[in-house]
Amino acid sequence: MKHRYLSYLLIMVALAITLTMSVAPIFGHAVVSNNGTSMVPTFNDGDGLWVKQLDLAEVKVGDVLVAIQRPGSKPVDHRVVSIDLRRGGYRIATKGDGNGYTEIWEAELGQTVGIVKGHVPFAGYLVRFAHTMIGRVVLVAILAILVLVLILMRRWSATRIAKQSKTGSSGLLPSSDPAQ
Repeated sequence: MKHRYLSYLLIMVALAITLTMSVAPIFGHAVVSNNGTSMVPTFNDGDGLWVKQLDLAEVKVGDVLVAIQRPGSKPVDHRVVSIDLRRGGYRIATKGDGNGYTEIWEAELGQTVGIVKGHVPFAGYLVRFAHTMIGRVVLVAILAILVLVLILMRRWSATRIAKQSKTGSSGLLPSSDPAQ
């Protein structure tokens, strides 16, 4: 019985990870990994970040902004320390909580950015792995194996119950019938 609950739990965890990674973007969210130590002590390297996509006009000083500096680069997350409206866009100053310097970002009006809404310690390592091809294959394989184990456990349990009902034994105590 305990194995069945453990199987259900593992299947739910695998499904939650898979759904979070694939469905969250539809609703303007993403799960990313914190890379580096610029946000220590708030976030550590490898923490999973829950990010919501917002219009830049909704960003406030103190929010943690997630941006990609160059196409193909890893996301950078820094705290917003100032926002200035300029002709045709914004000038945003950000600073990592563990950094001693600020960085200046230029952004156009109407541009969207990611804002950190929550984090899970160490979950970013799983996110990094799940974003690789081998990671996706492994997640699907684990899910398939867990479902198969659950099906086999049910089949084994049904077979055992059927055998017990044929013999009239509960399987717990030896039979007192002399014919057996």
